Amino acid sequence: MKKAKSILFKVELEGQGIVNYDSVNQKKLLAKTRLGSSIEYRYNNTIFAKKNLYQGEEGKVDYKIKISSDCLRNGLFSKDMVAQSPNLIHHKTFLMTFLGSPVSILRGYMFLGSPESYKKKSPITIVDAEQTCNALSLIETFTKSGEKGVEKPEEETEVKMTEEAGEKEDSKSDNTFFKKETIGKIEYATRGSLNLNELQFVSLDTIYDRMALNPDDFPLYKSFLNSQISNFDSEIGYYKMANTVSEVPELGFRFSNENVITFAKEFFKRLQNLTITRNSAYAKTKIVSYKIVYDVTEDTFDNPSGWVKINGNNTVDQINFEMEDAYIVTDSEEAAKNREDILKESKRLIEGDKVKKDAAKIKKDADKTAKAAAKLETERLLKESQTEASV
Repeated sequence: MKKAKSILFKVELEGQGIVNYDSVNQKKLLAKTRLGSSIEYRYNNTIFAKKNLYQGEEGKVDYKIKISSDCLRNGLFSKDMVAQSPNLIHHKTFLMTFLGSPVSILRGYMFLGSPESYKKKSPITIVDAEQTCNALSLIETFTKSGEKGVEKPEEETEVKMTEEAGEKEDSKSDNTFFKKETIGKIEYATRGSLNLNELQFVSLDTIYDRMALNPDDFPLYKSFLNSQISNFDSEIGYYKMANTVSEVPELGFRFSNENVITFAKEFFKRLQNLTITRNSAYAKTKIVSYKIVYDVTEDTFDNPSGWVKINGNNTVDQINFEMEDAYIVTDSEEAAKNREDILKESKRLIEGDKVKKDAAKIKKDADKTAKAAAKLETERLLKESQTEASV
């Protein structure tokens, strides 16, 4: 039976208005193109949509509006967590509720702390969603009202007077005019992949600098994950990649084929229901198609065969595959011995480097002392010669 390595996907989105704006620094790039000939690009109160620029015939510059990959990822997972707070890492139970969830396994995370840091790479690759229709954007003027700051007490307010009229200078208005790029109905397309090899294994080891959690916390982690996905019954062991050139085993655990299918279905449900909204704009998924990759040379984006469109007849729940065993469990005793030998050699090399550094420092200090003594001797001889000459 063929084994699945990853799942490719294509997504078509539709919406109205701009959902992903760029910083005002974009005007510096646009000013160098024909698009920047308009006066709106000269001021900081203009907000532009994120876009990709292209150069056509005769040097003519064109563009397509986009939704960034970060914005798409945020739309997929923003409803599951208010914010990733550093306070989580200081409370073990709260942290395990987050780490032991399908959201963290699909999204990935990084918690930098002392004495331990936890990190897990996301198995999801997704590119910017780029405009596919011929809709044209334009710059419109808007206004917003609001009190500008808190007024100081009268005795603390510096009153500026004009030299001639002696009248108080006009205060700033509470109404602000600004410009931003807008568009009508718009369509986008994006693509990406779900890496099943990356998804199936979670490292609990520091040897490759990707420890996802402390192995001592695995029972608590397992209890939370068990409550959210069915039949999670993995145990900690030593694993190594099937085709690795390194024989060093890594402590961790592997998800079963059923667990990985559950994660894949969860991801595609989120992709199917993706909606990004602003006060005056939105973008949502229109069509999702996927292809299971068994052979990386044949099962590509450009190959039209093998694609399955998710609709009424083909639902997310019908996704099924047998994943490739990218990680192989190794004998625990042999793994422990190999790791012990490697750690001893690593310690020996580190200590050897320390001895060399200490010797170099001693030599450097000795050279510095010798130079200082030579300088003092030179000054003494010079002073003696000057004394003899004066006599």
